[in-house]
Amino acid sequence: EKGLAYKTIKHYRSFISEVFDYAIRIEMLSKNPCVNVKLPPPTYTKKKIYTPEQAIEFVELLYSEAPLKYQLFASIAIICGLRRSEIVGLRYNDINIEKQILRIERAANYSRKNKEMYVGNTKTESSSRIIKLPQVIIDIFLKYKTQEIYQKTFMGIEHSDNDFLFCDTTYSNIMYNGMPYNYLKKMCKRNGIDFYGIHSMRHFVASIM
Repeated sequence: EKGLAYKTIKHYRSFISEVFDYAIRIEMLSKNPCVNVKLPPPTYTKKKIYTPEQAIEFVELLYSEAPLKYQLFASIAIICGLRRSEIVGLRYNDINIEKQILRIERAANYSRKNKEMYVGNTKTESSSRIIKLPQVIIDIFLKYKTQEIYQKTFMGIEHSDNDFLFCDTTYSNIMYNGMPYNYLKKMCKRNGIDFYGIHSMRHFVASIM
């Protein structure tokens, strides 16, 4: 049978050790038995990464079937290699059309504790960066922006370039970061092609550079 993951075992040992430390503080024990407990060596599963052929197949399906929102999201992921949190945290004014550059300076994640999206800093200091955008992403962005301005106007919502690029259907909150994954996974399954997740797209970009 498959055992517990290394991180789970490490978490359990840490929790039990804290219990024994408390027992020592209240003088019920004199020694923490967890001190001499050795963890098993971690086992790593090789991550699946798209081949160039699979990436082309995915992109062709993406542009033929997906809404502009997911075309733009996935294009940034599989062509530019951004993290999911970095893409969700983008604002309209992070994209400079004339210079064809994208500025990454924040990340948006989901808080399980508060059950809501929040915006914070990028994962590391070096993650804040500027990258060049290919024309295909610029073209999709312009179509998407036009579509969103029209939709906001129809709903009586004023558009601002300071708005987040990806919002929920009410435009009152940032898009839940699990939405692109759920849509793309279903799209690929429906068409019988492999889907390895959003983060795998980042690994794909790194593998071909």
